[in-house]
Amino acid sequence: MGDVGRTRFSSAAVVLFQRPVASFLLRNPALILLFLGILLIHGAFTFFQLPSWRCPVHDLFGIPCPGCGMTRGMLCLISGDWHGAVQHHLFAPFFLFGGLMLLAMSILPREYRIQLAERLEQIERKTGITMIFMWSFAIFGIVRMLVHISVNSGLYPD
Repeated sequence: MGDVGRTRFSSAAVVLFQRPVASFLLRNPALILLFLGILLIHGAFTFFQLPSWRCPVHDLFGIPCPGCGMTRGMLCLISGDWHGAVQHHLFAPFFLFGGLMLLAMSILPREYRIQLAERLEQIERKTGITMIFMWSFAIFGIVRMLVHISVNSGLYPD
């Protein structure tokens, strides 16, 4: 691969990993509140053990999707059970923290929220932290699916 090919590849990688995602959300408080409202309703149904929507990936294919166990994990965190939270989903602490930050940002005055969104966009563009987190979450989910399939396929009998 020549220098031109390397430059194109590295430019694509920069765009892929440094795309601001979280800062976009912070600029849209209605979107934040809609997202958090849906999570709150689902969390309340799960907490009170009421019927709620089920995971379509798990229902169709019998394997956990990347988000399976997230609600139960966050509910464990809220009740102080860190061990249970991580057993349900490794990323539950990060998503709970992110949700709480989004809630806090949604009630800030517009000028402060915009300033924070601009600062976060700079951080996202410089480090790619949001995209790295999202890719890590996706890779974790894929690995968890593959482990579930291999363990439940009879390849590893008890």
